[in-house]
Amino acid sequence: MRQPGAPEAFRATRATGWGAIVAARSGEPEDVAISHVATGLGAGQLKVGSFARSERLAKRNQCLRIEAVLGTTAFVGGAPLAGTWWKG
Repeated sequence: MRQPGAPEAFRATRATGWGAIVAARSGEPEDVAISHVATGLGAGQLKVGSFARSERLAKRNQCLRIEAVLGTTAFVGGAPLAGTWWKG
């Protein structure tokens, strides 16, 4: 994570009952580690932007692979990921 204190801030936010979303930064490489961070923190959601760029699609595809292993409870309150992505 590039933001010092981000995991602690995430946990503190969740402890108050608020939801949190892990967001990828624009211009990131095609590294899918952020997909694992979102899952490991129990975020339920990962914001990557539109799928017009391959690095964003790679993160989505990794989330789908994680879901295949962990099941639908890994993201978005148990909703299947295939039904949660915006279709423009």
